[in-house]
Amino acid sequence: MELGEKIKKRRRELGLTQAELTGEQITRNMLCQIEKGKAAPSLPTLTYLADRLGMPVGYFFCEEEEEFFFRKQQVFPRLQRLYHAGSYTECLRTFEKELGECDDELGLMMAVCSFDCGRRAWHNGAFESALAYFSSTLDYINETTYPTAYLRAGCELYMAISANVQAPLLEFNALGYLDCLREAGCLDVYCYLTEKTEYVFENSFYADHLRARELMRTGRYVEALEILTEIEKQKGAEQSTAFLLFRVYSDMEICFRENGNYEGAYRYSTKRLSLLNAFKS
Repeated sequence: MELGEKIKKRRRELGLTQAELTGEQITRNMLCQIEKGKAAPSLPTLTYLADRLGMPVGYFFCEEEEEFFFRKQQVFPRLQRLYHAGSYTECLRTFEKELGECDDELGLMMAVCSFDCGRRAWHNGAFESALAYFSSTLDYINETTYPTAYLRAGCELYMAISANVQAPLLEFNALGYLDCLREAGCLDVYCYLTEKTEYVFENSFYADHLRARELMRTGRYVEALEILTEIEKQKGAEQSTAFLLFRVYSDMEICFRENGNYEGAYRYSTKRLSLLNAFKS
């Protein structure tokens, strides 16, 4: 790629017009001639343009295969700051806007960012958004040779729930999953989903809900409903996920119906369907 083409390409990546790039140092007509390869910039002019484009002068003279190195050199410090600050959404946005290419290091970093964004979207019940983030995570995983089995396992679990909230266990094979899920911080969700009542949950709401389901199996719907009602009262708490709430609503509907309270059953059927519809966001 010729010098002028590189300047034009970088300018467009940053979303700058020719007038915005030139400022007061050179004319727009001169920049137009440079980008078309009809004029060669002086060193001071090129230094000025390089500074405004956020790249070292050497970038505009390097071979095509070396471009990524220069681009990463400019962007990576900002990505690191955002990553270590936990600003994963902004880290992803900056990467996609200003770099867009991966190596081992960036592939792992973006996979972690995308997975965290997906998990937060999943937590809030934005399942369509979550699926998109998890799909991107898998793409980034393919760009790195670092160990990422735990991320892949987490993606598959959350994607199974997002794709089929009413019967997620039909969506994936659980064999060999537990160690990966533990590393990914998803083991609570998996044990809740598979109703492993002997597991010691970090999220107490999961344990409470499984206790209520045990009562339901023995026909003790009034007692179960007391527990479910307490869980619902705390739906704004950090541990209360949208997936948990959906399942709680489903069970409350059953409990009310079994107790002959059809008005209550209808109310929670409506809440369940409303939440199910919200999962499409």
